[in-house]
Amino acid sequence: MRYERKYETNYHILNELKIFLKSNSFEEHFPSRIVSSIYFDTNNFKNYLDAESGNSDRAKIRARFYDFNVHNISIEIKRKKSELGYKDYFNIKEIDKVSNMQPIFLKKSDAIFKLPKTIFSIYRPNIYVEYNRHYFISSDGALRITFDNSINFSRFTNISNNFKIKKRFPYNSSVIELKYDANYLPSNKFLSNLFDRFNLTFSKFSKYCIAINSIY
Repeated sequence: MRYERKYETNYHILNELKIFLKSNSFEEHFPSRIVSSIYFDTNNFKNYLDAESGNSDRAKIRARFYDFNVHNISIEIKRKKSELGYKDYFNIKEIDKVSNMQPIFLKKSDAIFKLPKTIFSIYRPNIYVEYNRHYFISSDGALRITFDNSINFSRFTNISNNFKIKKRFPYNSSVIELKYDANYLPSNKFLSNLFDRFNLTFSKFSKYCIAINSIY
């Protein structure tokens, strides 16, 4: 299990952030890429309400793919227990075997791919989130930092068994996220310098919840 600490910030700080992290012995972990997530929830928005109320034992369910590669989609169940979180992953090709789900076709641009119509019979896709993610890692490999910008949200609807991504809503902030194992303690000096340099304040931030609040 690990901590995931999120901080909202201005999306124009990327170059300055890279310089700061490099001076603190961080390096780019992966090339930046476009992250696409399709969130699933119940008809009465159980996962959303659990997150908004701060339920200590909660989950989010999403299908995720990168750089629009619809041939490599995974289903993630992101679980949170108090401040610690972990994920369960299922390959989309094996999802019928895992949860007896019914796949249907989704069309985005010229790509057609299978997506579960429901998960565990009650969770249905309702929100599409897309953003550009940059990855950094500390010299000891114990602290990972991601920077998400160009965030946008869309409502995801099912019309006559065809999923559609509706009008996109841009989000004007970016997100810095720190990820580290429960038994790891980041340097207080580094954290203090990071927070002061970029005026960061810890916040309960969920792209899914912000999308629901923006669209519905």
